[in-house]
Amino acid sequence: MLERRRRNPLYDFLMNPRFGKWRWFAYAFLMFLITMREVMFTYQSGIKEMQAMSLVVILVTFVINIALSTTLFLHAVPKYLFRNRYVMFLFFLFSYVLASLVLKSVIEYVVVRHYHITSLISSGVCVAAVLEWISKYTTVLICIFGAMSIFLLKNWIREKKHIRRLENSQLKSELESLKEQVSPNLLLGVLHKLGEEAERDSQKSSDMLLLLSQVLRYELYDCNRNRVLLSSEVKFLSNYLVLCKFYLESFDYTLTTKGNVNVTFLPPMLLVFFVQVLAEQIYIEEQNGNKDKGHVDFELEVENKILRFTCLHAGQNVTERVSFSDVKRRLGLLFGDRWSIVDEDGLLELKIDVHAK
Repeated sequence: MLERRRRNPLYDFLMNPRFGKWRWFAYAFLMFLITMREVMFTYQSGIKEMQAMSLVVILVTFVINIALSTTLFLHAVPKYLFRNRYVMFLFFLFSYVLASLVLKSVIEYVVVRHYHITSLISSGVCVAAVLEWISKYTTVLICIFGAMSIFLLKNWIREKKHIRRLENSQLKSELESLKEQVSPNLLLGVLHKLGEEAERDSQKSSDMLLLLSQVLRYELYDCNRNRVLLSSEVKFLSNYLVLCKFYLESFDYTLTTKGNVNVTFLPPMLLVFFVQVLAEQIYIEEQNGNKDKGHVDFELEVENKILRFTCLHAGQNVTERVSFSDVKRRLGLLFGDRWSIVDEDGLLELKIDVHAK
């Protein structure tokens, strides 16, 4: 952030609120220079005759210019332009500029008549006088629009930041809603079985209860981060698989990891979805009396920034009975198109470019 400010001092001067007074001072100084040029050009043939009166004319013209621009910036811009009332804004803009030119023309007429200065206005309405008025009108408009561009730029940047914050907040809420959670059916089943097991084997029941607490702690606390170490996710999966094996009689598994999981980061609770759908499938097969399809080989491999999570099972294709829409939506938000899911012939595989954003 500090580097950005050093590299963009003009941007910092124009946009930082603490330079607000200095911006107004710079604008007033610029307007004073424009006023000097305007007065000198208008009364160039009679500056010597006017003497001290030239300073009075400069001061009055400067006050008119400042009053016009300040009224536009503090009244017309926020009240009409920022509220998309463009017709009213243009009406007031041209009205203010026209009023200032009329006042300047009156002052010029009085000064020219009093000091007998040669000027176009003394010749009455003619083509040259009209062209001069148009030139002054255009010059004032250009100066005002140039200064107004700062206000418009600040408002545009503020709106873009606001929209970006809303989009990020909506995206974060959507990702949180899509985040996978531990199956409540598994929790209820494990708790019910813990109650039965406590009478037969209190030590085993205590061990399972400790694992359950670790799983819930991971879900409640560690998952608040955007990304966690893959090693933490693997530990969570290992505990979760032990609970699944405890709950399902026919469930059996192997879990192997390849690559360095201690330096890879991954969004939490992303892989557990695939474990849960397979556990649910095994539970259904178990209820139907098929207890020979409960073995699953899980393999997690990280190689060249690509994470591959493979599940080899003996059941039917999972996508035929389970919707993957939520997990695909989450993968799309997190990794764009740098991911793929394969489900065919007893192979369920997730492949992710973990560095994609």
